[in-house]
Amino acid sequence: MGILEIGSNGSRPKTQAAAGLVRRPTGADYCQSIFAHLNGSKALLRTLGVTSCRGREGVSSVASGLANAAAAEGKKVLLVDANPDRAALHRAYRSKDRPGLCDILAERASLQEAIQRVGKSSLSLLPAGRPGPRLLWQADEALCSRLLEAVRTGFDVLVWDLPPVNRPAFPGHLAALLDGVVWVMTAGRVSAAAAAEAKQRMESLHLHLLGIVLNRASRCRPANGFTRR
Repeated sequence: MGILEIGSNGSRPKTQAAAGLVRRPTGADYCQSIFAHLNGSKALLRTLGVTSCRGREGVSSVASGLANAAAAEGKKVLLVDANPDRAALHRAYRSKDRPGLCDILAERASLQEAIQRVGKSSLSLLPAGRPGPRLLWQADEALCSRLLEAVRTGFDVLVWDLPPVNRPAFPGHLAALLDGVVWVMTAGRVSAAAAAEAKQRMESLHLHLLGIVLNRASRCRPANGFTRR
């Protein structure tokens, strides 16, 4: 597991210099650094989830950044909004909010009808859609497995924007089937008790925790920005 601190004064991703000036790294730069590090191992991460232990931690921004980083490398990427209570990705990409994931689960739409291409890039979006009686967190392991297999057909990388792991709406069965999960926290906003509860829940669900992204950090401790233990 590792920690990457964003918005810190410590080590930062490399950026190009122009006219003797060094451009300040953006969130996209950090996400490119994270994606490159996560895929530096021998095992290719094809299905990646992003979560937190409370709302408004920057999960959608990190998920979007990782998806864009993968697309920038020429991979065919699907970004999935699996947080219907706080769906945000369709607004970020100025796309339709439905049909989406919830409509597929409720059999109101097909996968082909719900997936939207983002511009001319290799990135596509599956919005959350309209919540219905059958939500993702209520789905059993068999349904999640079939859904995951169907969604990843035709894509190199899937990035899932997940609800906070401490909430009942967290789709534990689905998250356990992913290649790994990134945990996003904002410095100074998460209590030790909430973090401990989140860690315990991740362990009980047998999630493969890849690392922690610490937003708005005052300083960066790891030498290379993101380390594993």
